[in-house]
Amino acid sequence: LKIYKASLVDGLWTNVEELNFNSNAYSTGHPALNSDDTKLYFTSDMPGGYGSADIYKVSINGNDTYGIPENLGPIINTEGRETFPFISHNNILYFAGW
Repeated sequence: LKIYKASLVDGLWTNVEELNFNSNAYSTGHPALNSDDTKLYFTSDMPGGYGSADIYKVSINGNDTYGIPENLGPIINTEGRETFPFISHNNILYFAGW
């Protein structure tokens, strides 16, 4: 799995771009934006995680670039699989885990 972004222009998806933290060595998926579009939360099995799939966040910079993905740590992530992050308008994180 990989995360891409695109622009909807005149009813057509254009400017499709793969995000720079994707890899062929691991998956990234289930993207969710915070309410002001400054952070992207996603699930990944990238090396260095706590379990089968962890939740990460990455900053979206003003110049349309991305920061370095940050694992949300052992309070959120377990040995299992955390997926489907959602950030409410008041910055509460909801997700599924098993």
